[in-house]
Amino acid sequence: MSRSKLILSIIIVFALQTGVPSVVMAQKVTMKFMVSLTDKDSTPYLTTHPEAFLSERAIERRSKFGIPVTEQDLPVYPGYLDSLHNSGVKVLSASKWLNAALIEVNDSADAMNLLILPFVNSVDLLYIKDSTKQGKIIQNDKMLYEIAPALMSVLKGKSAKSPRESSGIINYGFSFAQVNMLGANYLHQIGYTGDSIVIAVLDAGFSMTDFLPVFDSLRYHNRILSTRNFANPGETVYGSSQHGTMVLSTMGGNLPGVIVGTAPHASYHLLLSEDVTSEFPVEEFYWCQAAEYADSAGADMINSSLGYTTYDHPVLSHTYASMDGKTTLSARAATIASSRGMLVSASAGNGGGGSWHYICSPGDADSILTVGAVDVSGQYAPFSSTGPSFDGRVKPDVAAVGFGATISSSGGGATFGNGTSFSSPIMCGAVACLWQANPNMSNMEIIEAVRKSAHQFTFPDTLLGYGIPNLAVAHLLLGGQKFPDITEEKEIRVAPNPFYDYMLVTFYATDTQNILVELYDLRGRIYHSRTVRKSSGLNVINLGDLNKLTSGAYILKIVDGSNVITKKVIRR
Repeated sequence: MSRSKLILSIIIVFALQTGVPSVVMAQKVTMKFMVSLTDKDSTPYLTTHPEAFLSERAIERRSKFGIPVTEQDLPVYPGYLDSLHNSGVKVLSASKWLNAALIEVNDSADAMNLLILPFVNSVDLLYIKDSTKQGKIIQNDKMLYEIAPALMSVLKGKSAKSPRESSGIINYGFSFAQVNMLGANYLHQIGYTGDSIVIAVLDAGFSMTDFLPVFDSLRYHNRILSTRNFANPGETVYGSSQHGTMVLSTMGGNLPGVIVGTAPHASYHLLLSEDVTSEFPVEEFYWCQAAEYADSAGADMINSSLGYTTYDHPVLSHTYASMDGKTTLSARAATIASSRGMLVSASAGNGGGGSWHYICSPGDADSILTVGAVDVSGQYAPFSSTGPSFDGRVKPDVAAVGFGATISSSGGGATFGNGTSFSSPIMCGAVACLWQANPNMSNMEIIEAVRKSAHQFTFPDTLLGYGIPNLAVAHLLLGGQKFPDITEEKEIRVAPNPFYDYMLVTFYATDTQNILVELYDLRGRIYHSRTVRKSSGLNVINLGDLNKLTSGAYILKIVDGSNVITKKVIRR
């Protein structure tokens, strides 16, 4: 036995001796191990014939963005799986990205014996459960939400009137604030509502999604492309948790006057990757399998309102040092998903007020959008997990409404919920519309534009990262059409207007020079003055720290040489 395999054996034995059922109770204990394999040398699959394991849409994505099919995309060598089975263990499934099999045993010795096989690289314990003990429903960071009873309002029927201002041809009802905050309603108004974008929703279950009226249009137009249960293969995704139902409603919901999601015309794969009766790292293996499925099915985006930090057994738990984007199974899988051209949106976590206040995995992954939470006025939600990642990267990346977010209710209308479970899909759906409007941009070009459009891009922090994006500005940054009211150089755009604690000033210029930006009230008193360097093309100026201003009207003035441009703005 090699030294690395011996060390692993010691770790597994230690895990089995520190508070979990011992192997002498093997008949009552179920254990699941990840068996990592050495290679795919004998596989019958070829990278030159990806049609055997990737859909046409997945191949088109790779071709469009110049992404090669590599050995990592090849399925696990079937002969190795057969050999594992012949060794007397139960082979449950496999992951091609991890090149690993998931096995189930009742005696840890059966898993340890696999280490002598020449094609086995390592064995990792992912799950252990005493079948004599009743399971429990877990509601911790892996399902990142809670219903907000004080805000609850159940609306039955499409004739319900919205208590909030709506705009354009879409009556967003209660969801107007969360759509408007990101500028997604602007994208909707110019024709981008998610059409042609496919989103895979990795979640804990989608109870009642198959009949709630908020999803009528998804079902009628066949926009639910597939369902798959990775935690319990063969079982329905509609019979367990309602968490995914509420998540989906913030993107794909369409009940005018009550709730309209940020991507009501996108198409969706509903993928269940959670065992809600316990909390073990095997669920990160399921997450990886679901992401692989999303890739092979041709999804453009993944939303994950799931988070992994600590587990039912402390030995298996992560530490903050694990939040480096490279250590956990889910972060590794999210990074691979991004490298395949998919855009991953993940919840930051709900640990902001707890002992674990850092982001959770896969939100620590590089090359994805990790989304924190704010309330409907744009203020940081105290429960939202904070950054940075352990290796010092800005996390979360951006933020959206997650406190008092409008979600579907079990009664057929709308209610409100708290959690980064909702800020992530609200963001994901909005970004889907942005990508629809700019289809030739890569996932990383879209992410970079979203970050740059955020209100504190030049001064990110550990609470909201780069801040709240304005996707109308992101559309301009990507070379999209101008705002309807910007037709020549002297015109400027301010968003949001009314503003609360920040505003983005957007304008075009034909030269490069210093300009003066001032904000003063109607009596002429100056509250903000700064000199900035404008450049040829689109300019976006972040004006922050305006929360101390009193409510009312102000004048924004830009002095550009002999030109003076003014615009009335309102502080709410």
